[in-house]
Amino acid sequence: MQTNDREGQYYYRIWDQALASAPFEFENPVGLSDMTLRCVRYRVLSKTPKGVWIEDSYEGRNRFVLNAASKRWAHPTVAEALYSYAKRKLREIAIMESRAESARHRLELVQGCIAGNLDYAALQFRAPYAYQLPVFDGKL
Repeated sequence: MQTNDREGQYYYRIWDQALASAPFEFENPVGLSDMTLRCVRYRVLSKTPKGVWIEDSYEGRNRFVLNAASKRWAHPTVAEALYSYAKRKLREIAIMESRAESARHRLELVQGCIAGNLDYAALQFRAPYAYQLPVFDGKL
């Protein structure tokens, strides 16, 4: 991606935007939504020895981006912003896969209970939180 910006005047961050699927996709009603990537350009307000202040007009505030940070919020080049986006998505995938594995494990546990393969004594029964509170006797 080519930019006509003078170097150092802008920082960049890549965002993804999911667009809703058409409502009448009967052959795939729970399919993937359309996705688009956006490269947002943030104007550098000032530079310090430790980082830069950028203008975030979307959130209505300025942000400080630390130069030495391993996870910068925005980057001085589009290439670095793209690399950062890819790293964020890899981390998101790892988190979602971990959650899916945890859900599969819980499903196996409950299916074992339903099939009679698990001793009900092994289940931990707990009262709702409201019933665990001590009863107030009127004395302080």
